[in-house]
Amino acid sequence: HFGRVEFLMVAAARLKRPELLERAGRLAATRVTEARRCHGYALYANQPASAASPAFFRGIAGIGWELLRLADPGTLPSVALLEANEKKKSGATSDRGSAPPG
Repeated sequence: HFGRVEFLMVAAARLKRPELLERAGRLAATRVTEARRCHGYALYANQPASAASPAFFRGIAGIGWELLRLADPGTLPSVALLEANEKKKSGATSDRGSAPPG
């Protein structure tokens, strides 16, 4: 389900459609509420919700990543697209091509 959240977030950014980001937030909130009720995320059809997997793409690590992306869209990259984080923090400088401190 969080793959759908990712899809909606990417579509919202690429198409400049903020209503898709709102929809992603509602879908994620529904899944979090369901996980609280069931005491875990139903990651696999043949296992109970309490059976957690630490995996990134099909486990709780990926769910956590998506929730962090939703909390501050644009800060973390989309790993589904294998893109680099292009957002620069204010005051941050690139150290590419510069001499090491010393």
